[in-house]
Amino acid sequence: MLIACYNFAYEVGVYYMKKMRFLFTFILAFIIGVNSALAVCETSEMTQTRENAYRVNVSYDLMEEEVPKGEYTPPDGLTDEELENFKMYNRYFNVYINNITDDLYVNVKNSVSGNTVRYDSSDAKDGVITIRNDGVELITDLTIDIFPSNEDCGRNRIRSISQRLPKYNEYSEYQYCQEIPNYYLCREYIDFDIDYSATEVAKKANSYYLEKIKEKEDNNMTVGERVKSFFEKHKTAIIVSSVIIVGAGVATTIVIVLRKRGE
Repeated sequence: MLIACYNFAYEVGVYYMKKMRFLFTFILAFIIGVNSALAVCETSEMTQTRENAYRVNVSYDLMEEEVPKGEYTPPDGLTDEELENFKMYNRYFNVYINNITDDLYVNVKNSVSGNTVRYDSSDAKDGVITIRNDGVELITDLTIDIFPSNEDCGRNRIRSISQRLPKYNEYSEYQYCQEIPNYYLCREYIDFDIDYSATEVAKKANSYYLEKIKEKEDNNMTVGERVKSFFEKHKTAIIVSSVIIVGAGVATTIVIVLRKRGE
């Protein structure tokens, strides 16, 4: 009798152990399955993420802020009134990374500092990340690498954007540049380094200025003055044309020469 009870209890125990083992296996498989399902990056999600990444663009603005009095030393030689009204301003660039969405983040590398900083949608306002750059005395190249926030959609960069910030051109302050601010060596902000000396810049700027003055004078000349000027500049060519076109008038000769020189 005791043996029979023992066997029965054993069989019951084995039965419930199998049941528990099955239940445990089922629960474990369910948990793993749910996690796997959550971890999967659907094709539609990746497609949308890539589309969002290609909508990102970069722009920048030159900004200016007044420096509080007491934080700078005014230049010498100012009158009391000039000192009272004197203000100093600090310039910097605001860089805008536009159209940032929750499924993206960016790594921004600054060529001057060498630092790389990560930004995501939590750093954005209305989809725009604003980065301040104070180094207006140096050309700064920014590299903006765009990644998916969901690492299950990949950890590789989707695309990269390069943005160059210009530097302040000290030559733009010189007197000879005041009349020709659009000349490439006289622009206030430039995105290239000037390899000329100050003397060479002055010579080139002066030469350009004289050319512009000459063009302006030529544009204001009367027809008679233009004809006279043309004869003086192209005397040899006109003589040759006159020999070839025997009997032709002055006006005809000039028109022919002009056409040939414009070809």
